[in-house]
Amino acid sequence: MSFSNLERQILEALQHDADISLAELSDRLHQSKSTLWRAIKKFESSGVIDRKVVLLNARKVNLPLTV
Repeated sequence: MSFSNLERQILEALQHDADISLAELSDRLHQSKSTLWRAIKKFESSGVIDRKVVLLNARKVNLPLTV
């Protein structure tokens, strides 16, 4: 699957912070919120975005280190 420059920027931003708001993403990428929303929904429906995951700080929640 090939992606446009904008699509790559959206995916990169979401990979860094999946909770980024559409308003912040819109400001960062200089695109309308509706354009970004449609792209994200397309990624979700096509399976490009599989799921959103929370990463815990193991030290702060006293989890053992796994290797």
